[in-house]
Amino acid sequence: MASRLESVQTTFRDFAGMKDGLKGSDEIIHKKGRLEEEYLEDCKARLSPHTVKSHECCLREFRGFLGKPVGKATKLDVRNFLNDLKSRGRARSTIAHKLAAIRSFFSYIREYHRVDTPDLSNVKVKDYPMSRWEGRGCVALEKSDIIKMLETVESLRNTLIIALLYFTGLRAHELAKIKLDSIDTEQRIIAVVGKGDKPRKVPYHPLLDRSLQLWIDRERKSYASSGRSPYLFPSKHGDRLTSNTIRRIVVAAAEEAGVQEIMGERADGGKIHKANPHAFRRSFATHGAESGIPLEDLRRMMGHSKQETTLIYIKESMERTFKSYHENFEGI
Repeated sequence: MASRLESVQTTFRDFAGMKDGLKGSDEIIHKKGRLEEEYLEDCKARLSPHTVKSHECCLREFRGFLGKPVGKATKLDVRNFLNDLKSRGRARSTIAHKLAAIRSFFSYIREYHRVDTPDLSNVKVKDYPMSRWEGRGCVALEKSDIIKMLETVESLRNTLIIALLYFTGLRAHELAKIKLDSIDTEQRIIAVVGKGDKPRKVPYHPLLDRSLQLWIDRERKSYASSGRSPYLFPSKHGDRLTSNTIRRIVVAAAEEAGVQEIMGERADGGKIHKANPHAFRRSFATHGAESGIPLEDLRRMMGHSKQETTLIYIKESMERTFKSYHENFEGI
């Protein structure tokens, strides 16, 4: 274990950086699957494929948050959902988009199925002003805490997952979709598919060579599904790990290492963890900026379309710089 982690630990040290109610009949409400499918079919006739997909994702996320059909949501449910998005640091534009999708669905089932939906006219996006990554649980992790996680994790697979999240800044779903043939071990480049199915290439640190090769050549093969799965991290059924599985791996590793913190609680009772996959992405950006990686290079590696988005990720680093200036610069 120690020998396997040695190079990873060295890399981390060297990176220095790098809820009003719903009165519709239950008979109609319980047709949530058909209602949503019908609504999405209607959307396909008037909206772009990208927008339809976005609405579908929004409804699925809201349904998952509720733990019940979207048609049974109350105004309080909607507010709690938006507050949860805010607490997780979602951008104001993202909150606006999800609210619009929920309003659109409610409008549809109200008009075509006479369902008495909640009045959301006084639910305003301006009530959720938090900018992205200012939410609880959305902070860069300390390097020492990441090292503790790596020292505690016993599985090479989980060690590699954590290391790749940090050293590449990949989103969890991007990491899950990495295929064996998308890794160029000579150039140390990984071809990934990002948001909107946009492809990009990201580098990985040479000190990860040993762990990656050991996983590919030996330990990955110990998984019964490895022979039929094209993915770097196959699931038990031969497909690939899900984003939720990766999240559970990260959360558990932090808890085991004693560095996990509960930053709050979602409206559904779920915990908001400090150490989560996206916290590693923020750590990648923050530590990378602190180590001198140019903003444009970080933007490209993270798959952002604008530098302004990347700047939001490194806000903490910038604030520390400004604080240091005001505390220490004496002038002439």
